Amino acid sequence: MSDAAAFMLTAFCMAVLFGVWHFLFERIPLESLGRERVQRVLEQVSPARRERILSRGWTTRDEWMTINIRRCWREGAGTAASADRDEA
Repeated sequence: MSDAAAFMLTAFCMAVLFGVWHFLFERIPLESLGRERVQRVLEQVSPARRERILSRGWTTRDEWMTINIRRCWREGAGTAASADRDEA
């Protein structure tokens, strides 16, 4: 394998790993999301999951997005984008 190909493969793998880490493992403090928003969203999850998230004081990007997507579907909006269009 040439040096250029090895470099490109390494760069690609690093980008993929960073993306996976950023999406699945990055911690987002609840304070940065806003108290009212967090309370409104966490009303939709089970009490055990709500307690776990609140006791930690943070959530992962994946966890937050999963909760929000489920909340949007339950409210009948479909997706967050369609909810924004409906409000306009």
